[in-house]
Amino acid sequence: MKKSVLVCIVVFCFSGVVYSEEQILAEVGDQKITLKDFQEMVLQYEKSKSFQGKLLALTPEGKKKILEEMIKNNLFYQAARDGGITLKEETEKEIELMRRQLLIRRYIEQELQKKPITDDDLKGYYDKHREEFTIPEQRKLTHVVVKMEQEAEKIAREIKAGKDFGSLAEQYNTDGTKKKKGDLGWVKKGVMVKEFENVAFQLKKGEISNIVKTKFGYHIIKVEDIKPQEQKKYEDVREEIRRKIRGERLKEIEEQLRDQYKVQINEELLSGGEK
Repeated sequence: MKKSVLVCIVVFCFSGVVYSEEQILAEVGDQKITLKDFQEMVLQYEKSKSFQGKLLALTPEGKKKILEEMIKNNLFYQAARDGGITLKEETEKEIELMRRQLLIRRYIEQELQKKPITDDDLKGYYDKHREEFTIPEQRKLTHVVVKMEQEAEKIAREIKAGKDFGSLAEQYNTDGTKKKKGDLGWVKKGVMVKEFENVAFQLKKGEISNIVKTKFGYHIIKVEDIKPQEQKKYEDVREEIRRKIRGERLKEIEEQLRDQYKVQINEELLSGGEK
């Protein structure tokens, strides 16, 4: 516990007076709230991730509210206890699971603190894995797609004659883009079938393809716009890198524990179940 909170900084203190942690701050029925109990609760609020929680721990009025919350919890606890309320076996198991998770979390944080992640670690990871933080080229595509090649040839002639590409897609398309005038949205490599992609990513902005055959039919592709490949800035991915390094170190800890505590799995039982 921080040394600063050992001195009475609670709402009931008087200037220059020091109190023992074991002194009773409030009594609720047969329950007692000591100064130590209160200080520990204030610390929990100080560590809160929410601004409101931190604010409660910093002001006299906030500390009063914290104490009132503790009193309220004690009141309801005693009422539940005296009313014969008990926990079902399933609930006891849930509580035990929560206890285990808290212990796991503390152990993990303890192990990670032995080798804190530094700025050099973050920058080094970025420099070695720049490809992970690259936004690939994307193309905004529209297409006309029909089942028959003859129909595709007819549409191609209409396009060359100056008819609106989107209107033709709305009229003829045989897939779900019919209602969107053939709009396929922004597309990156690896999404479309190979025959379609090979053509779409060779066209220039505004260019229209010849007829392309795929398993879905006969396409005429238009590139509406192009977003070139982009490298994400280090500052924008810094916290993402921190999470990646943390994940890698957790994996290392797990592997060490697997060596320490031998893991054996009954594969036959896992695949077949109990007979």
